[in-house]
Amino acid sequence: MTRDLAGTAVLLLALIPAAFGAEPAEAEAPPVPPDAPPRLGGIIFPEEVRRKVVKVLLLDRDVPQKAKQNEVKIKTCPVEYDPETGRFETRGLPEGTYDLHVELKDGVKYEGADLRSPEGEGELTAGDREAVEKRAFAAKSFYDERRILQMRGNGEWAKCTVEVIRRGRTSLRAEKPFVVWRVEVWTFHKLYGAWSKEEHKVLRRFRPDAEAFGGYNWVFLPELGGIELRKGRAVKIAVDLAGRLDPAFGRVSPDRAKKAEAKKEE
Repeated sequence: MTRDLAGTAVLLLALIPAAFGAEPAEAEAPPVPPDAPPRLGGIIFPEEVRRKVVKVLLLDRDVPQKAKQNEVKIKTCPVEYDPETGRFETRGLPEGTYDLHVELKDGVKYEGADLRSPEGEGELTAGDREAVEKRAFAAKSFYDERRILQMRGNGEWAKCTVEVIRRGRTSLRAEKPFVVWRVEVWTFHKLYGAWSKEEHKVLRRFRPDAEAFGGYNWVFLPELGGIELRKGRAVKIAVDLAGRLDPAFGRVSPDRAKKAEAKKEE
């Protein structure tokens, strides 16, 4: 639940699991002056994850990009984090829209992807989902693997996180076999009954060697994306990362996937 009122505290994400005996609820806090700098605070669950966290960042993706570059330029904003309590906080950032990034000691990365609809949230029918996916991959591509990770939207708009991979040979030279890997957000608009692609935004673009890529554990979660920071607002978020390292959200190495399946069977 979100209450977007100037001068109040806002609970942006309500993901505290029932195991902690807490129901999602808006947080009451002292009034914030209308001209006060944006503030963000929050807590990470569960304990087994919070103690492994080594880095919490806010990502500003509204950075000018060059026509040719191997990686996407992103402005990273460090966030103060306490591994004992799982709490994080930042103040003094410019107004804007940010995605949250959480990294663990073993290299696991959880990253936000903003899938908010331009005209509010709603539901996509099974027919809409099928039509969007068909439209997304209708044309031939340089990439030999393409898949939609997550799709959100309503009857008129749809936004998807899309992963594309090139494993085949290219004209690029390298000492070791490599892959081209991109994760993007594609926006679709339904007009006169037909879906068309309106725009796309590249979240990550890398060219890792094939062996290293096999060990990637990097997922993109809609609930960690689109955090609006505005003057006079104190945003509080509670994030449950239990079970979120899932191939449905991004890259999960074979070893981690096996461990996750074994844990489910216990």
